Amino acid sequence: MNVRSITGLSAGQAREGDSLMANMANVEAALEELRTGSLPMPLDEWRVETGLDWSDDPAIWVWLPIGGDGMDDSEIDRLVALQDIVHERVKKAVDDDSLVYIRFYPAQARE
Repeated sequence: MNVRSITGLSAGQAREGDSLMANMANVEAALEELRTGSLPMPLDEWRVETGLDWSDDPAIWVWLPIGGDGMDDSEIDRLVALQDIVHERVKKAVDDDSLVYIRFYPAQARE
């Protein structure tokens, strides 16, 4: 799990940062629940970041790995379905108006 450091913020932004950090446990629990459920693609790992987006709104980024050199149409359809499921579940897990972004990274680019 990666958490973006939140420093040098105004008092209001710091409160938003505290809320984002509090949401991390809820997001991780939601992703763990999804891992054991019926999904269009396996969800074995993820990365979660919190912070303020480009417009200073509180946000949560969930990064999901994708593999392979190319994807056929059915794999892309399953990936889009997985993205929608993860977005919906994470949005329900947060207790504020944080924006939820689902992003992908190459599976071989692990830290």
